[in-house]
Amino acid sequence: FRPYSDRLLLGASLAEGHLGLVTQLPQTLGCIVPSKTYGILASGRPLLYIGPKEATPARHIVSYRCGWQFDPGEAKDLIALLNQLIVDRSPIHETGRNARAAFDLNFDRPLGLRRICRFLVVPAGEAQPREQVESAIAVK
Repeated sequence: FRPYSDRLLLGASLAEGHLGLVTQLPQTLGCIVPSKTYGILASGRPLLYIGPKEATPARHIVSYRCGWQFDPGEAKDLIALLNQLIVDRSPIHETGRNARAAFDLNFDRPLGLRRICRFLVVPAGEAQPREQVESAIAVK
């Protein structure tokens, strides 16, 4: 475990590990999405998520095949996975590639800004057409 990492060093810090651990208490379902999920995906590391199956990180794992999900308390299954990954690391590499691809195709900054614009931009024909606002804030 390490202390807070400066944003400029965060990518390198996240990339040092083989897996990115994300935890969530079942009581928080529907109230939060652990934001570290997206930094881990961006770093090209698989998610090791301990939390409810219905939560966003678990849904990402299923949709993008980018890690593993365990309910809190499933220690024996988690230990079995970790022992398996010690012997064969190829699933780590495959799910890591899937994680980065999922991030690039679904969660990078330009895509996020476009999603926000869809909700915030005034409808066409009023102040500014959506395309003008999106192009004004486009991040390359």
